[in-house]
Amino acid sequence: MTKPTEVNIAWWLCMSNTCTKLNDIGEERCKGCDAKLAKGATAWSVDINESGQCEGIDSKGKAVWNLHEAKRVDLSEARAERHLSL
Repeated sequence: MTKPTEVNIAWWLCMSNTCTKLNDIGEERCKGCDAKLAKGATAWSVDINESGQCEGIDSKGKAVWNLHEAKRVDLSEARAERHLSL
């Protein structure tokens, strides 16, 4: 699996709050939950420094990130929060 850069980081992680599947860069749909993957870093809603640490620059001049472990979500709590917000 290719390590993410600031440009393709959103392709790498599924954006669904109930899925923590890592996907290959360029995939159209998540392998874990079949959700459509967001394109590029525009889908990343958290400050990049909270998500991981930059390990340096690759041979193409792009930053390489070491991501923190994705948060696990208790599905019963997630459903309750979603229901309350509706």
